[in-house]
Amino acid sequence: MNEDVPTVEPDRPAQAGIFARLAVDITPLRTSQPFRRLWFGTGISAIGSQITTVAIPFQLYALTHSTLLVGLLSIAALVPILTIPLYAGAVADAVDRRRLLLLSDVALAVDSLQASVEEIIQAGQLTVPSMGAQTDAVTSSDVELSGGTVGARIESIESGGPAQQAGLKVGDVITQLDDQKIGDQNPLPQLLRSRFKAGQKVVVTYARSGSTGQVQLTLMDERPACE
Repeated sequence: MNEDVPTVEPDRPAQAGIFARLAVDITPLRTSQPFRRLWFGTGISAIGSQITTVAIPFQLYALTHSTLLVGLLSIAALVPILTIPLYAGAVADAVDRRRLLLLSDVALAVDSLQASVEEIIQAGQLTVPSMGAQTDAVTSSDVELSGGTVGARIESIESGGPAQQAGLKVGDVITQLDDQKIGDQNPLPQLLRSRFKAGQKVVVTYARSGSTGQVQLTLMDERPACE
């Protein structure tokens, strides 16, 4: 009498073993403090670079509303990506990479501060264009909740400043400088620093008590407040 012999199936890799092979080995992060510093520093730098990659075209479109300029900006950014690596790779292989990385980061920091440093050298201090008024942003969310107009509401006016001389009053909402509209993505302080300079004459469009008006004033320079 023949007895049924149970069939023995070949062992299959355990599910945990599959996940173990697919998982990222984080041992260097757990065991090496210098590597953790490098990893986190590189990650933060990469996040900042990606934010800049998105923010600059977005700001350009918010200021100009021109898709052509955004496209030209992308082309301008593509040129160094295609050309510089041809030489940068050879340089990176020939010099100490740690020193090269440090020098590159220092160069980026210096480049970002160049305009401010030049202004300090020429004027003896850092200044920004101002209308002689303190303002508070009125966003589209504020308008949806409380009504009003998107722009920059004047909270206080400097005595004898351009805003007072032009006839602006506390409570006025500045909506436009020349042809540049003020909005959520284009607040007044950023607009003043990026598109105008002290001594420049600008036409200010404002809203007051349900009506709009325009005045012309000459921007003054002031030292930025440290917040």
